[in-house]
Amino acid sequence: MVGLVLIAGCADSGQFGSFAPMPDSGWGADGTAADLGMRPAPNGLAFANTADPERTFDAADLIAMFGADGVCETATGPCVIRPEAQQWANTVAGAMVGGVCEGMAVLSLDRYIAGATPASTDLERSTTVERTIRRLFATQFLPQVISAAEASRTRNLGEVASDLEDRLGSQAVPVTIGLYANGLGHAVTPYAVERLDDGRAIVWVYDPNWPTADRFIEFDLENDRWRFPYANSDPTAAPGADNPDAVWFGNGSDLDVVALDTREAPFVEPFLGAGGGRPQLAVTTSGRAWSMTKERTGATIASPQSTPGDDNVRAVVRGGFGQTTMLADVADDEPFTFSTTSPGRLAVTSGERSLAVTFSGAGAATVETDSDQVLVRDVTGDVSVTLAAPGGVVSLDAQSESRIALTRTPTGASEVRWSTGGDTSATVTLSGSRRDFVVSADGAISEVATPEWPESVRTQRPLLESTPVAPATTSTTTQPSESTVPSPPTSRAPLPRPTTTQPPGTTEAPPPPSTSSTSPPASTTTSSVTSTTKVTTPTTKPINGGR
Repeated sequence: MVGLVLIAGCADSGQFGSFAPMPDSGWGADGTAADLGMRPAPNGLAFANTADPERTFDAADLIAMFGADGVCETATGPCVIRPEAQQWANTVAGAMVGGVCEGMAVLSLDRYIAGATPASTDLERSTTVERTIRRLFATQFLPQVISAAEASRTRNLGEVASDLEDRLGSQAVPVTIGLYANGLGHAVTPYAVERLDDGRAIVWVYDPNWPTADRFIEFDLENDRWRFPYANSDPTAAPGADNPDAVWFGNGSDLDVVALDTREAPFVEPFLGAGGGRPQLAVTTSGRAWSMTKERTGATIASPQSTPGDDNVRAVVRGGFGQTTMLADVADDEPFTFSTTSPGRLAVTSGERSLAVTFSGAGAATVETDSDQVLVRDVTGDVSVTLAAPGGVVSLDAQSESRIALTRTPTGASEVRWSTGGDTSATVTLSGSRRDFVVSADGAISEVATPEWPESVRTQRPLLESTPVAPATTSTTTQPSESTVPSPPTSRAPLPRPTTTQPPGTTEAPPPPSTSSTSPPASTTTSSVTSTTKVTTPTTKPINGGR
């Protein structure tokens, strides 16, 4: 990962200036203010978060999240995915190539609260577990999760620390944390808060990038600053100039807190302008040299350094590393230009219509949106375009003089118009049942087979289906502050006291997985998805769900 901000390597200068050195004895006296009881071992996954270009997101995943009625075009028979749902799934699949820390953080917390067995460290990275992780990863694209994260970024760190103490030390619903720096996003699971003194606090976390390791976020409450050892094995080390991403810094607006029950079904429809009806774009890139600006004013919509709240950015997808994805609002009254020096994908959604522009390398394109049309023009580089609307999907390769528009007709149908500066042009009308088309460079239109999934795919279990926490007690509600979870265990492992093992400024790869087999605490919560594990005894509380 290429850093964009140089940070001084000395512990007493630069961004480290407001952080007092850690006591020689470790993290100071035991100032534990709240403790959920969860620990990276045995309650975190033993395998590390990784980038993987082979990850997919398909009809089964969509149905688990939104139900067959919202995904399939017909009520019975094989499932043909609605075109608008297909485009949303493609955006999710592109984002998870760069890591799935969000899904791992949520899964580990959900299994701990559910009292699922075996312990999470004993789960193999099976196909079933991977599928569950990527479905939970996808929840960060949902309007209610985005809104909850946005609302939590309006607080200072003192308020965040107090809120976390309430979440971890009472019957409130526990949370995951999103961290943002240098245009990147990462997810961790907090399990304890420790007060070092009046001005400092430690938030202990399970970090999917460092399985079974003791990791923490340090809060400088007086200066509203936090630091986090994102890519350094020593959580107290200062960053070096050769690797500024080794340690992340931020304030209250660069950290968000999302309650577990925000991810419970039923979910808000995400296919119509990301659920809010307003045009939205998603940019996924594998490099750090790109720009997105308004055509007339040159104002920045998003940049590689953007974090949520900057410019028009609503969310930075929490994946971990590698490819990054940003979600942003786009005004429908001014065209914008996207340019990149590396492969990437730009998806624009306006109502039921969407347009995805894929760059195989360096290139640029200008996009216009309004209430009736999405259009791409002024293309450079090797670029392909996919347009989707109720009635079908159209794919084609764009040329430098191409103008490609997806327009709503007066009859309610959608029309794809493609033309160059010469005589080549084509028109495809989309209406009724889904039909897919490919347009060749000479304007020839060919219909291609529409993907079908067997009828059995409709039987997917709902993701994180809300269930009563325990017999004769209050069920989980949609308000985190009023929800309840099983009482944490009365006996907890002590908070760790790690010692410095790496000199400041050095980095290394995440440690190898642990094979701890300690059992999680008992819980009355049930769960809803089963999974393959390493053990040969039957699973008494299957993986994922429970809330």
